[in-house]
Amino acid sequence: MMRATNMHSPLMGLSASLVPESDRESRQLLELDLVLVRSRLTDINAKTAKGQHPAATLFCTALRTDDLLTLEASYAMAVLNGKNITPDPPRTELWGLLYAQVRQADGKDYRNILLDDRRLTLSPARAATRWTTPEILAALRNLALPLDSPLSALCVEMMPTLKAFLPKPNASSPLAGATFSNAAPVDDTVRPLSDGLGHYRILRTSPLTEVPAVCCVGCT
Repeated sequence: MMRATNMHSPLMGLSASLVPESDRESRQLLELDLVLVRSRLTDINAKTAKGQHPAATLFCTALRTDDLLTLEASYAMAVLNGKNITPDPPRTELWGLLYAQVRQADGKDYRNILLDDRRLTLSPARAATRWTTPEILAALRNLALPLDSPLSALCVEMMPTLKAFLPKPNASSPLAGATFSNAAPVDDTVRPLSDGLGHYRILRTSPLTEVPAVCCVGCT
């Protein structure tokens, strides 16, 4: 005679043939094991959830003079058990995107037109990139946009690529083995937010930031 498992038992869903009535001790041990496993999994999931935190909001600063536009931002900080473990220099990449704001054809709203994207380079305190006024005017002319168009910018921090972790040969001796580089890739030919859009992972993005207006030198 076989007896089905109690509906409130942790063994609910198992075939009754797996738990003979004559082997009560084995059934109890199996139930206890399942309870312990489920409890352990619950503890692991709770600890994992506590360790996951969203990246802090990225902010960029746009500073502009009559001759130069400077875009600055800070790299994300990696923290483990309260300790800063961010590589020096960081392995992530910061990119700046410069937009012109142009009124759409029906005149009801403005659209952001991408003028250029550049990688920010590490400075003593923050990362920065720059555009000269002639470069900005040339980009506007190239798209047949008004030279006094209002500008805006944002920064995007990209996740490290595999190239940031690959070993590179020691320059002093080809036979000296390989050393791991902490630096992010320096090849700017790959533009992850324009030419390579969709092929690279984004860590965080800043809000769109207004670029201060200046006297439009060269507009006449």
